[in-house]
Amino acid sequence: MSGSHGIGSEGSGEQCRLLAPSLAAFVEGALPPAEMQAIAAHVAGCGWCAAEVAAYAAVTPLLREATSPTPPASLRAGLYARIAAEARRASQRHRTSKLEIVMRETDASQTSAVSAPTQPDRPPSRRRPSPAIARWGGLVAAVLVVGLLAGVLSTRLPGRNTMGQVPRPTATATVQRACAPNDIQASLPARSSLTDLAMTGPDTGWAVGSVADSDLLPTTSHTLILRLSDCQWQPISYSVPNASLESVAAVSPNEIWVVGTQGQGPLLLHYKDGVWSTAVPLIVAADLDAFLLVRAQPNGEVWIAGRTPFSLRGSSTIVLLHLADGQWTRIETPLDDVSDLAPDGPGDAWLVGTKSSSQVYEFAHVQGGALTQEIPANPGIELTKLHMLAANDGWAVGYVPVGGNDTGNNPLIMRPLVLHYDGTRWTQEPGGAMYASARGIDVFGQGMAWAYYTNGGSPEYIVSTRREVGGSWKNVAWPFNDVQSISRLTCVTSDDCWALGSYPLPDRNIGGVVVKGFGSLLLRFANGGWYEYGHVK
Repeated sequence: MSGSHGIGSEGSGEQCRLLAPSLAAFVEGALPPAEMQAIAAHVAGCGWCAAEVAAYAAVTPLLREATSPTPPASLRAGLYARIAAEARRASQRHRTSKLEIVMRETDASQTSAVSAPTQPDRPPSRRRPSPAIARWGGLVAAVLVVGLLAGVLSTRLPGRNTMGQVPRPTATATVQRACAPNDIQASLPARSSLTDLAMTGPDTGWAVGSVADSDLLPTTSHTLILRLSDCQWQPISYSVPNASLESVAAVSPNEIWVVGTQGQGPLLLHYKDGVWSTAVPLIVAADLDAFLLVRAQPNGEVWIAGRTPFSLRGSSTIVLLHLADGQWTRIETPLDDVSDLAPDGPGDAWLVGTKSSSQVYEFAHVQGGALTQEIPANPGIELTKLHMLAANDGWAVGYVPVGGNDTGNNPLIMRPLVLHYDGTRWTQEPGGAMYASARGIDVFGQGMAWAYYTNGGSPEYIVSTRREVGGSWKNVAWPFNDVQSISRLTCVTSDDCWALGSYPLPDRNIGGVVVKGFGSLLLRFANGGWYEYGHVK
């Protein structure tokens, strides 16, 4: 490719000059996924750009260690004027169109790299930055000063809750290498259980759950947070005692929210740029005993479904907490249980759950800080998952009884069903034989779905999976013989998905008591096949 160079090159080429204005944003994980992947592919083979990335990466820890100065009052006007001038100059360089060219060239270079001769490894040389880098550096400096200014001012705002902040080394500056499925490793502690995951890319993501403190019940537990980085799923060192985690959501690769329960109260964890905090919005969550679900949007909005104790009102109720523009608001709902929660634009979200008075599942729609719609589903239907793609495109997955009366001799038989929202109403989608015989279904959009099938016995194991692409169903080989369930299926692309699985552990005799248990594992669909990680053989 014209202008490209490898690890041993002497300086930047045309591609480097086009990418240079985006390297600082790449370090902070602030670019769209396609741009992040294109730049990562280039940086992995370019010593000059790798050095630039390392230089930007060194800024964050230095700022964290430095004492925040108190800026003079005259700084603000001049600072914003400088930023505006730099932004005007940056806009004239048409960064977006140039990045698209680079991304296309990157794809072409990756395709041709198989037959290209490798260059000898030697340290990249440093040369004077190009004018594009120099201009971007001025804007970065201005933005860093804004960050310092914001940090100083925020520490002086009354009522700001910063308790429990624990600094951790940031991993946001590390260039993640692409991971072949067989290269990935997972380290899960003994007695661990995973409940949710949030992927920020094919090779980056988070999974949460808990680790039991004893083999025997009843027992306490402590939190478990796994991070996929550099082809390794590993527990982070940050852990909360007497607690368990239920749900995780990512705003960006460098910011996540995690919810659960600690003791008899709700637990909210926030990670941003290497720092964990345990601050809970106490005013809006004062009477809750647990946080059950969390969802986040790229604009920074966060939705949390919490639960009030049964003893408080004679029944539990579901409460929504909404974070927007730095403010938490509370929205009461008529539900006493919740299955899933899905944002649908700024200030807009759907949830599905049940009422104690009817035990009928229903959809609840929140807009502008208030409950605006309640739509009951047909009696007997159980709703478990919800995906909102747009205001007029939503998908719900659940089960419908097809036989049996739920007795030992005649157990209740449930089959998957799919509902679609067109902006006006929820209607059942015809599934034919695929839905009738499946044990589980997950839908990600029109013509995009997964289904899995079991042996129907006891114990029940998955025996096959099928994938719908463009409206056509195809078999996908299932290579495992003891996985019993697939949950939290998350597709980064249509051809790359992650999920949680469970499998039975060998019976253990502890003090004369036979203990049965289940283990958690991570599943990935990539390169047309399934892979598993963390399975204890």
